[in-house]
Amino acid sequence: MRGQAVASRRRPGATLSDQEFFEQVPRLFWACHAREETAYHLGIYLAHRPPDGSEVARALAFRAPGPAPAVASDLVRDFQAALADLHYPDAKPLLRLARHGLDARQAASLAHFELPSYPLYEPLAVKGLLLLGRVAPMPGRLDEPGLRGYRTFMQQLDELKEAVPFTCVPEAPYYLSRVVEAALTELAVEQSEAAK
Repeated sequence: MRGQAVASRRRPGATLSDQEFFEQVPRLFWACHAREETAYHLGIYLAHRPPDGSEVARALAFRAPGPAPAVASDLVRDFQAALADLHYPDAKPLLRLARHGLDARQAASLAHFELPSYPLYEPLAVKGLLLLGRVAPMPGRLDEPGLRGYRTFMQQLDELKEAVPFTCVPEAPYYLSRVVEAALTELAVEQSEAAK
């Protein structure tokens, strides 16, 4: 059942138990979202099918260092083809984007802004999972092992989404994958700042 059997004990190596994290989810989500609200809204609310080059550029630029990359029309076509076959939680169609030099983080960003059930796959969110004693690989290459890493990350988020009590979910018009991923990201940011 959703929100039941929440781990109140900390896992080995964890800074927080799942329950301690859940109690902080609203605050963590809003703190992360406040920093990136405009960019996120542009990516999520301007999305349409089929995506065009400007949408692909916005998704690739989200949380990326530096300016938005130039987007070739063949990347847009390949992404449109991948979307036609993309059904959560299968991420294999994203392999079509590997020939464009994208990594797993970038492919996940493209998937998220068109199909928000696919979470963003960010190094800080992975670090947030580690703080809960959960393990997922850091984003890497867009290949079979990289997609297995993304799938492991999705499984960890799915477990958290299934267990989070509804009273710990902020009232917001976003998919739960976004809420949990942003909260994990902010948890890692705060832990990093506290360690300084």
